[in-house]
Amino acid sequence: MKNIIKLFAFFALLQAAGAAPKDFILICIDDLRPELGSYSVDYISSPNIDALAKRGRVFNRHYVQAPTCGASRYALFMG
Repeated sequence: MKNIIKLFAFFALLQAAGAAPKDFILICIDDLRPELGSYSVDYISSPNIDALAKRGRVFNRHYVQAPTCGASRYALFMG
């Protein structure tokens, strides 16, 4: 919850300073493996997400203490 409040405060400061905040999209993969073409997986056809990844930034270094879906999602959202 603290990280969400910090994020909103950051965007509020950007708007107060006159800077336009940048848009972002967060796509979470629940199976603990990024099975997409943008992660160099050749047996998956994901052309739309691959095109989006080429235009943006791919986040590929998320580490957790427990190899379970719930714990990794919680760590990503809460810090």
